[in-house]
Amino acid sequence: CLENTVDAIDKKIATSQSPIFFKLLLKLFEYRSVSEFDNNTISRIEATVHQTANTYVLKMNDKVFRPLFVIMVKWAFEGENVTNKKMTETERLIAFFKFFNKLQENLRGIITSYFTYLLEYTTKLLVRFVNKDIEDITLHRLLLISLTSSFKYDKDEYWKSTSRFKLICEPLVNQLSVIENSIGKFLVKAISSLTANNSGVEEHNQIMNKLLITHMKATCSSREKLWAVRSVKLIYSKVGESWLILLPQLVPTIAELLEDDDEEVEYEVRTGLVRVVENVL
Repeated sequence: CLENTVDAIDKKIATSQSPIFFKLLLKLFEYRSVSEFDNNTISRIEATVHQTANTYVLKMNDKVFRPLFVIMVKWAFEGENVTNKKMTETERLIAFFKFFNKLQENLRGIITSYFTYLLEYTTKLLVRFVNKDIEDITLHRLLLISLTSSFKYDKDEYWKSTSRFKLICEPLVNQLSVIENSIGKFLVKAISSLTANNSGVEEHNQIMNKLLITHMKATCSSREKLWAVRSVKLIYSKVGESWLILLPQLVPTIAELLEDDDEEVEYEVRTGLVRVVENVL
C-alpha cells in the first residue's frame, strides 16, 4: 500500500507530506528490534522500505530533503526521536547505513556532500572499532561500503579537501589492525577508492603511503600485514603511475615482507604486489 502510494504521488504532495513520511520511515527503521519475524524476512521488508524511501526522495528537492536527512543522522548517531527505547545504538546505525548505502547507489555524486553531516560521527565510529569499543561485523561492513561509495562517486572533489582527507584517512587505514578476514576485501576497496580519488594530490599520496607502510612492519600481525599488502596492491593496480614516485619508500618494506615468517604474507607479496608493481614499471 505504501509502495503504491509513493509511486503515485506527485512532487508537490511528496514535498508537503515529507515530514510525515520521514517520521514513518524512522518507525520502520525501528521495526527490526520489535519484530518477531526471522532475520531474512525482516531484511526483505527492510529492502522494500529502502526502495520506497528512495522513490520518495527522488520526488523531493535538495532544500526539502537535507533537513530531514539531518534528523535521520541525529536519530541514528545520537538516538534523538527514538520511539523504541529498547533499540540499541548498533541496531540504529545498521538501519541507517543500510538506507544510506542504497541512497548513495541511486543518487551517487548528487549526495556526496551529505557526508558532511556524518563525517565527524563516522571518524569517531572508526576509532571505536580500532579501540574495540564497538564490535559488530555487519555494522563494520556497512560502514566501509558507505565510505567506498562516497569516495567512488565523488565528482566535486569533496574528498580532495585536505581537512576531510586527513580526518578520514588515518582512522580508515587503522582498521587494518582489527579487520576480520571475512570483511577484509571491503576495507581494501575503501582504502583504494579514497586513494584513487586523491591520486592527483601528491601530499595525500605521501600520507597514505606512510600510513600503509606502518601496517606492514615486522611488529604487525600477519593478518594486518596481509590486508595492508592487498590494499597497496589494489592501489598500484588502480593508480600505479602516480604512485611510482613513492616506490623507493616501499621497496625496503617489500624486501622485508619477502622474507616474512608467515608463508601467506610472503606469497601475497611475491605473487601479488611485486607483479603488480613490475607491471606498472
